[in-house]
Amino acid sequence: MDLFENTYTCLAVAAAYIFFVWVARKIAIDKGHDPTMYTVLSIFLTPLVGIIAALVAKPDLAKVDQQRVASGAERKCPFCAELVKREAIVCRFCGKDLPAPSAAAEPASEGGRRFGSREEYEAWKKAHPTQEP
Repeated sequence: MDLFENTYTCLAVAAAYIFFVWVARKIAIDKGHDPTMYTVLSIFLTPLVGIIAALVAKPDLAKVDQQRVASGAERKCPFCAELVKREAIVCRFCGKDLPAPSAAAEPASEGGRRFGSREEYEAWKKAHPTQEP
């Protein structure tokens, strides 16, 4: 009996092939690249080649940063231009006080510690040196 005589085996192999093509495409998108080339590589050469190519490719940091800012979870520090969490009041890179995010763009709070000023944050940090706010 030949391996591909069974219709269900053919469908399972095709489904697995399509799934791994999708994996290569998803990796490319997450790294900020146009997924077309990785999809074509996956379809014509095998999904393994597409996945390896997508994993080896360097991420496009500008596009990745844009996606993170667009998601609403992070924002850019106006002083050093590094990405910080939306709820941050002090930039973890330059240490400067951040302006409050606009109320319209602020997502719902997931809980966590909030500080009214930098002094309040510094006092809490001295009292709890091993904890994160």
